[in-house]
Amino acid sequence: MWNLVEKLLIAFDTKDFNHYNQTHDLFHTSYPKEIHADGIRRLKECYKRELHHIHLIYAQEVLKKEKIDTTGRRVKEVLVTKYKDIEKPLRKRKNTNILDNQPGSSDEPPKKRVRRIPSKEAVEIFAPMVAKLNNGKENG
Repeated sequence: MWNLVEKLLIAFDTKDFNHYNQTHDLFHTSYPKEIHADGIRRLKECYKRELHHIHLIYAQEVLKKEKIDTTGRRVKEVLVTKYKDIEKPLRKRKNTNILDNQPGSSDEPPKKRVRRIPSKEAVEIFAPMVAKLNNGKENG
């Protein structure tokens, strides 16, 4: 694990990240949008700002030296990439609108969905139950 930490420190301390990325294979497993020279610069600036912000929160909430100020705590300057955004592309849904069924397009009424027609065997099996239900409704 310390080997990874050392590699990350070297990567973030380098002056030319694009050259580092071409010569080392640390970031070749994924290609997020932030992994370029400008993205690394923004990460460094964000770290400095957030470290200052953590010191302010510590002074406000832990040491209680200052009044608590919660404005701007969720502001992010770096694009957040989540695992689900990388792994699963968005699925496109089918467009189920049929032009023929739009009102006013023709004089015919809209078409109804066709129901499943039971087989002869199914009708024979369910006939006694249907007859019993119909007799119960007539008597009740």
